[in-house]
Amino acid sequence: MSTQIKSVAVLLATLIIGAVAGAAITGAVVKKRIEYVRSYGRADGFVLRFAEFIGPLNPEQKEMIEPLLEAAGEDVDQLIDRSSADFAAIVSRLDRDLSVHLTEDQFSEMQARRALARKRYLGRYTIPEKDEIYRED
Repeated sequence: MSTQIKSVAVLLATLIIGAVAGAAITGAVVKKRIEYVRSYGRADGFVLRFAEFIGPLNPEQKEMIEPLLEAAGEDVDQLIDRSSADFAAIVSRLDRDLSVHLTEDQFSEMQARRALARKRYLGRYTIPEKDEIYRED
């Protein structure tokens, strides 16, 4: 094998490794950002984000502010639960309405695709643990 072919092979391998590494890093960064935004949708994440906005608290402030943040977080949880229930009712009604117009095969295929989408996307993002919410500086 000539030196020129070896050089081209090394350059090509470097290019491929760089592209794969870049894609992996970009995916990790995007996932982290999406996780951050989605964390607002549950009480713990909501409280954590607001605690970050407020910044360091002295012990007296912390004692007064924690219950306020916790109450707001519970309100967010209730809002999300109501919205989720409303969404589920809409989808259920749509299923009932579509079942009249679709063949059994079409309806089954639609259900299978939805189940696959749920499997792919649910649980991908985590919400920080409660002990990560409050930090003392």
